[in-house]
Amino acid sequence: MPINLMYQKVFSVDKQPLSLQAGGRVYVNRPEGGPDWGLRATMTLLFPKK
Repeated sequence: MPINLMYQKVFSVDKQPLSLQAGGRVYVNRPEGGPDWGLRATMTLLFPKK
């Protein structure tokens, strides 16, 4: 069972809006040999309708 903690920020670079997200994950209950922790990062380009 993972516990996730994420941070997300939406901003613009040269008039192009984008969303950045980063965070970590700790596995409280895991199978034997499973991971203890994990990282995740994403970037999403946003194309709003005008």
